[in-house]
Amino acid sequence: MEQKNSIKSVMPSKAEVVVDADMPLHDEFSWLHADIKQDVHAEFCALVKDVASGCKTILELLHADSVERDANKRPILSPQKSEYLMLMAVRTVEMLGNSSDRRIDLMNRVAAEAQRAPSTSNREGSPA
Repeated sequence: MEQKNSIKSVMPSKAEVVVDADMPLHDEFSWLHADIKQDVHAEFCALVKDVASGCKTILELLHADSVERDANKRPILSPQKSEYLMLMAVRTVEMLGNSSDRRIDLMNRVAAEAQRAPSTSNREGSPA
């Protein structure tokens, strides 16, 4: 007796995929709404979200590997791969910290300039 495959293909046809020939098939992913994609603070928040998610995944892998090793089971990662992942997390967090430092410096400069601006304009407008 021949068994028929009851699972139907879920792959759409080319006609179904290409609804609008002018639209690209690949669209860049972003956490941000189109209206705020150019906002530097929103972009930084999206970067923090991505870095935190990536580092969390790395730490979960390293933890799971450590648990397996402690239980004398087959490790998930080789020692070399564990080291690579740890270094990747360290460098990624370092990059995020450096990006944050640059933004803090810029915001502090802008705030200092804004604080100086009213006092200069008051002196110019005051009677002699």
